[in-house]
Amino acid sequence: MLDVPTMSRTALALVLVAASAPAASAGTYLGLGIGPSPATSGDLEMKEDGRSGRFHVGYSFARVAVEGLISRADMYRLDHPYTWTSLALAGKLNFPLASNFEAFGRAGIQYSSVDRTDYDSTFSGAGFLVGGGFEYRVDLGAVAGSIFVDYTIEHAKTSSPQRENMEFGLTSRVWTLGATVSL
Repeated sequence: MLDVPTMSRTALALVLVAASAPAASAGTYLGLGIGPSPATSGDLEMKEDGRSGRFHVGYSFARVAVEGLISRADMYRLDHPYTWTSLALAGKLNFPLASNFEAFGRAGIQYSSVDRTDYDSTFSGAGFLVGGGFEYRVDLGAVAGSIFVDYTIEHAKTSSPQRENMEFGLTSRVWTLGATVSL
């Protein structure tokens, strides 16, 4: 067991390490991204159609961040159009690789909704997400931000009010290219 002086020195060292993290990477940020429509698998396998979009807001504590994400895309199933929407809350951990260049991992919880756009039919449910990617930080004086690319896998157990007592698994995988701006 550690004695009080050792614990105090350890706590001081942790505070100094945390304080030495770059100030530009701490604070609130907004991001927008675009990618292909998600590839899906599971009981609700969908066909890709067009692009996906993502908006996220986060708060960074140096290398650790908390993010809220909203993603949306158009898809097809059995020649019927659907809109996929995902809301997520995730933690993000950045790993510095080189000057302004980082790798990151993300994990969290999510809620997916798949709505048929030409008929009243909805599948929705909660699950998890995991992902990772690379980010290049840009500091232009008054404005700081980043350019990123990531790959995210989301899985949800969905159900439909039209089909009682039936659950459907939906796994989506999507690449996103985007940018963030720090506030």
